[in-house]
Amino acid sequence: MIYKINSLLYVLILIYIHILNVCEGTISFHHHQNGKQ
Repeated sequence: MIYKINSLLYVLILIYIHILNVCEGTISFHHHQNGKQ
């Protein structure tokens, strides 16, 4: 039971970090696009 909860938390944390990275990448990409114009 505890193992299942831990693995679920681990997956949630990985997804959360991935979403944060994608958001940062998108924001920096938009900054680069604006800088070119």
